[in-house]
Amino acid sequence: MSDLRNSQNKEIDDLVLTRIKVLATLVAVMLSVLTVRLLFLQVVRGDAFKKMAEANRIRVINITAPRGKIYDRNHELLINNRLAMTLTIMPKSFKNKRLIKRLSRLLHMPRSEEHTSELQSH
Repeated sequence: MSDLRNSQNKEIDDLVLTRIKVLATLVAVMLSVLTVRLLFLQVVRGDAFKKMAEANRIRVINITAPRGKIYDRNHELLINNRLAMTLTIMPKSFKNKRLIKRLSRLLHMPRSEEHTSELQSH
């Protein structure tokens, strides 16, 4: 009877060991696939993704006015549309202090406001 138990325990131990080996092999294969994919994306395609990221941070958005000119009952112009430009700056992208000074000068911004995240020109 003890021989039967020992042989059953050995079979169970062998089965568990086989399953652990299969699981470890699957995990190793998955990690290898992920590592190869990461290397491909970083090394081979890295420049393309960098260019896409650079292009993604600059957007020109044209917003048309939802209304036209507004006149009073005597047909005198009360409100007219005018061009207003807004330049929004992401401070982390400005490591060049000369560029910040030049923008401050071009936009006629006081130097005290040159490090704000939003510069406006009306």
